[in-house]
Amino acid sequence: MTAPFPPRDEAASATGSTAVHTVRLRRFVGRYALELPGKRTGGYCGPPAEVARELAEAVRQLVAHEPGAEAAVAAAGWGWLHLRDEATGTEHLAVLPLDPAEACWGLYLTPTDPSASTVLVEAPHPQHDLRSELAAVDAYVRLGARALLMAGSHRYANPGALADVTRNPESLFHHVHAALTNQASHVVQLHGFAGAEHPGYPDVFLSNGTPDPHAELTALAGAIRAEGETTAVYDGAHWPALSGYANHQAHHTRGVGGRFYHLELEAAVRADRARTDRIANALAAVLGNS
Repeated sequence: MTAPFPPRDEAASATGSTAVHTVRLRRFVGRYALELPGKRTGGYCGPPAEVARELAEAVRQLVAHEPGAEAAVAAAGWGWLHLRDEATGTEHLAVLPLDPAEACWGLYLTPTDPSASTVLVEAPHPQHDLRSELAAVDAYVRLGARALLMAGSHRYANPGALADVTRNPESLFHHVHAALTNQASHVVQLHGFAGAEHPGYPDVFLSNGTPDPHAELTALAGAIRAEGETTAVYDGAHWPALSGYANHQAHHTRGVGGRFYHLELEAAVRADRARTDRIANALAAVLGNS
């Protein structure tokens, strides 16, 4: 039976439990995203710095499968659900808030089996970049990634950049990102854009946030083209509007020596499951052994 939504009551009761909830993981994440604070709601509230550090460390322990990780999550005031994806048979832990007011801090998934993968998949703009979180789920499952990070509100839930986790290094999303990344990390971040607002852009646009793309990003562009999608890579001269140069997760990943992959998917790509599957296939071709 598919697990009910919202899942906070189940997460509260699951703390210390071995219960497994069978869900369609893609649907679970999509429905969760729809319930998050929307545009101009004022629904984003940042976590206190000490709480953000404590929660991020608890998530890191859980992703690393360290003894006592579940207790650390509970001590930080959050819960988890053990999920089985009905579509793939894979099993995951969803780390999520028990207090609805903290939903704006995000949702975090990790496989229940220890993963040797160095790939993290991130969805920083649910609701705003429609269906980008679904493309992120596709990539996370296809890659067998270590974790999926999803932000907890529309990027314009509040005035200014407060609710945009790519611009707010004090967000829990960024704290978790920083706790999970190192020089071996490959961070895949899924975004979306409207082609009508960016004439001349390809359907898939790639960047690492600098004019100097790394070799794996260039290889990914080739793999996406091989899947039949028009693709380009930011080179400092062309398509600057979607370069991600101000992205804090990109800055941090490069700073620790990791690889960052900023993927902008046009709306028609995100709306077509077959096309997001192609993106996931291309990612697996390049990063499947990472």
